[in-house]
Amino acid sequence: MSFAASSDLHKKNSITRWDLFACVAGRPEGIALTRLAHVLHVERERSLIVPLGELEDEELIVCDSRDHYILSSKEAAKKLRYTIAYALAYDYDYNAYFSEDMVAFLKKAYRSDHFSTGDVSEKLMKPELITRLVHNDLLLIYKYEPFTGRIVENPFLDGLCDYLKIKRAKAFFFRKKISMGSVLEGRREQLDSSDSQNLSAARKFFSGRNFKNVNWGLTDNGKYIKESVEREDSELFDPESSACFQKAWNAMQANVSRSSKLSVDAIKLYHKLTMANTDIPSTYRDHDVMIGNNPNFKAAVPSEIPYKLSNLVNYLAAASPSDFESVLDVCAYAYNEFIHIHPFSDGNSRTARIVLAHILNLFHMPFEKIPHSFEVRFLIVTKGLKTRDDNELKYVLEEIYLNCMNRLELEKVMG
Repeated sequence: MSFAASSDLHKKNSITRWDLFACVAGRPEGIALTRLAHVLHVERERSLIVPLGELEDEELIVCDSRDHYILSSKEAAKKLRYTIAYALAYDYDYNAYFSEDMVAFLKKAYRSDHFSTGDVSEKLMKPELITRLVHNDLLLIYKYEPFTGRIVENPFLDGLCDYLKIKRAKAFFFRKKISMGSVLEGRREQLDSSDSQNLSAARKFFSGRNFKNVNWGLTDNGKYIKESVEREDSELFDPESSACFQKAWNAMQANVSRSSKLSVDAIKLYHKLTMANTDIPSTYRDHDVMIGNNPNFKAAVPSEIPYKLSNLVNYLAAASPSDFESVLDVCAYAYNEFIHIHPFSDGNSRTARIVLAHILNLFHMPFEKIPHSFEVRFLIVTKGLKTRDDNELKYVLEEIYLNCMNRLELEKVMG
């Protein structure tokens, strides 16, 4: 069976080989055939034997001495495990990404920093495929005519393409970087314009199609698998920490609804709620810190923390940006400043995300969260650089802004 295949393995429940892999790979202790059939709501467990054998033949899973199916020790299997786990965590329909249409598109679009109709034929850019990628925050559309876009760098598509042996072409990375400022100029205002050239091109591209009620997330089988795997795979899923983060997020939104400016007390509250499942106190750290994998990262010395954090809060209180560019300048500076102050012993990155959302909301930006598909790049340009670079962070925030505009454009075009 080819990598691109996602044929039904059980007609009644539409079980695919990737569903089976997800169900097995997400259980470090393995799973017996009877229980596997129960999790997937399959009446005849013997119907799973052939597709499980195919996964064994490909060395993605093995059957151990207990007659439990477990993840293979092969590197390809481990990589695919993280790829599928990422999809489960963020509700991507991984089966759709193994379809022949998607694989054919990725073979052309993934290899370069950005692509156009000169790189990817119009035949391969099917509207439903483009819509799925935008809904999953995996594609940036610079313009519709001629179609120009960029695949978002992220662990899911990187892992998928690695498994499918789709490589990036170095020659395509010598292209001139597209200016995000020029792409975004007037983009938000165009959404309310009846004669917007961009929206007219978008309507032409989608040719009156309406995907409004299409489910772009996990299938029912995917949801069953996620619910069962989350309880057993503590290495990849941590529901308790997620619940704490959500409580802190709710507190931030309550503050913003009252138009409360960011304060030191609010920052401490966000940290306290975020770390409620740990013993980490919401007091300033009294020791120097090093960031893992980046010895060049310089955090403030403990004695500077109160002064620097107070200065940051005062800076934000006085800020009055006039457009989206200046808002993102403020956000990039404030986020990096907070991360480099690094006020607490742990939980600084999570708290910084909530601080950033507070600022974005106060300045009426159309987004507040860092989409999951941008998280790795976001970390690289904040904690992974040799020297601090607010402009690099701003560029990522601009891409997230464009991602938000793309989603709003889809809603507008689809009615």
